[in-house]
Amino acid sequence: MSFVRLMGLIVGLLLWSNASSFHGHFTDHYRSAAGSPCCGEHDCRVVSLRVLRTIGDDVVVLEIAGRFVVELPRGSFHASEDDHDWWCSLNPVMEPSTSNTRCVFIAIGS
Repeated sequence: MSFVRLMGLIVGLLLWSNASSFHGHFTDHYRSAAGSPCCGEHDCRVVSLRVLRTIGDDVVVLEIAGRFVVELPRGSFHASEDDHDWWCSLNPVMEPSTSNTRCVFIAIGS
């Protein structure tokens, strides 16, 4: 494994452990558009989010971590209650995608 990949893995694990330590701070009472809890014990992590556009009144198109474009039902898009943007996945080892996203929380005004 190259040094750059190893450092990327270490940084990713640190971000993941930081996000896990904050889990439950405010996210426990939020639900996705499908009605499931937004976050499990280890599936929410701090990311950078940017709203690209909305499609009608029902869909929000986001950029996650500057690389991934995700379309979410508006009911899975929430304002963050802290100074961080959060991405909550179905499978935390997979990359952000429309099919692998439960909810996002975007920091407003931070």
